[in-house]
Amino acid sequence: MDKWTVLIYEVNSNLTRDSRKRLQISHNVLNLPMIARDTVGNMTSTMTYTFLGDGTGDYILEQNDYLPFGIRMPLKTQTTNRYRYAGKEEQNITGMDLSLFDFGARYYDAFTCRWNAIDPLANKYFGMSPYNYCGNDSVNFFDPDGRDFEIKERRRTITIEATVYTNTKSLESANQAAEFWNNRTSDSYNGKTIIYEINVQPAKDGFLSNQQNHNNCANTYEVNSNKLAEKAPHGKDATGYTSNETGEMYVRDDFATTKPNSEEKSTTGAHEFGHMLGMKHKDKGIMTESQNEYRTNDVLQSNIDEMMNSNEGHRDLISTIFLLFK
Repeated sequence: MDKWTVLIYEVNSNLTRDSRKRLQISHNVLNLPMIARDTVGNMTSTMTYTFLGDGTGDYILEQNDYLPFGIRMPLKTQTTNRYRYAGKEEQNITGMDLSLFDFGARYYDAFTCRWNAIDPLANKYFGMSPYNYCGNDSVNFFDPDGRDFEIKERRRTITIEATVYTNTKSLESANQAAEFWNNRTSDSYNGKTIIYEINVQPAKDGFLSNQQNHNNCANTYEVNSNKLAEKAPHGKDATGYTSNETGEMYVRDDFATTKPNSEEKSTTGAHEFGHMLGMKHKDKGIMTESQNEYRTNDVLQSNIDEMMNSNEGHRDLISTIFLLFK
């Protein structure tokens, strides 16, 4: 029977024997491997594992704690291991008090939080220094190989946070638009659920112009037909207008909360919030160019992709909208 047995598990689902590798393993009361024996011919080698806490041992091979950009805090252990921050090999420069991490495409200096060479993909990030590490945000992003930084995956949700300022007249319409997005539960990106947390606040002293953000993100919302006609390319025919360049959103008075001559809710405000999030016009769903029979409460996946691509890796350009990965 033994010669056909490959893997044997005990009642707690712990592997106790692997006949392919000739391993016999015993576990402690915490179901952690304690002793592994490797038998080849007449020779037997034994590896003993020890752990911290609950009487399981007090020997740690290595423990490293880092500040966000990779500076190692005072060592608690000393070993010859050189693969540390971000799993990259630490290179100690002979004759110099300098340690660099080898990411492959470039070397990274954790002391200055900078690379030692220009980003080979610098043309993707015109607004950033080609030497910065992870867009100056190592908490939310990581760089796997020294070329491009990516979003860290923490749990399985993405939270989109935004703050929109409005005046008293526009408050109901703005809250209705925010509610449309905050109540959504079916949107996702790369297998992660998207949560919207759009917060509407009264403008300080009632002056929206004092709150406008000019960093490619609209953050003021006003129901004002006259200003809409002045700003929008379609003039008086427009029902809403958003400019992420100047930080403004406008909605026509008769489309503020309901459709004209109707009790049906207007989707114009929610549509403009979509533009604020980086979404473009589509032929159906919430982002149709006009509020017609093709306008529905659906948010197309292509719109979600646009939203993520407009924000991903560009937090330096965003002040009131940002992504939290939990």
